[in-house]
Amino acid sequence: MKNRTEKELLELLLKIYKNSIFKNAFKYGFNGLFFKKLGLCSAILRLRNQKIITPSEHVTLWIYLHDNRPKSSIDVYWWPKGEVKPRIKFLEKLISEL
Repeated sequence: MKNRTEKELLELLLKIYKNSIFKNAFKYGFNGLFFKKLGLCSAILRLRNQKIITPSEHVTLWIYLHDNRPKSSIDVYWWPKGEVKPRIKFLEKLISEL
């Protein structure tokens, strides 16, 4: 299986935060509302553990997010825990730059 591009992986992550695949949440083995409260790093780990992305895609996505993280981030969470809107805006920005 060919690995997805950074843009495709970011779009998948954005779909999760925008609820568009939550209707299939139980198919993938997680509750959408719980998943939505995760930080980006925890979310991509959950995607890997559920075999939605490959280990290689997980590393690609993790490196890309960390290389492009907000300049003001100094904590483990780049935004307040559970806040979805800043994560959506961040993902949309990254996607538009690719």
